[in-house]
Amino acid sequence: MDNKGWVGEVYSSLNQEVRMHMKKVLEKIAYLEFENDQLSSELHYVDKLLRAVGFTDGLTTVKQAAKELFEQEQATAREEKPLE
Repeated sequence: MDNKGWVGEVYSSLNQEVRMHMKKVLEKIAYLEFENDQLSSELHYVDKLLRAVGFTDGLTTVKQAAKELFEQEQATAREEKPLE
């Protein structure tokens, strides 16, 4: 086995079409990992900001508050709906 390891050996045994597809898949995986890291960092930052301005549990508290507001609005809309 050369210094590429077993992945390199498997890769070199594949035909050109499969190699190109595999390359595109690996590039997509790398991009998605990058995107995931960016989004995770952004969520951490937003959570930290929310805690700094008084939301005790950060995003969790905001989601809970938004859910409660939404449910109140839905209940009010049902109560105000005229009978047909």
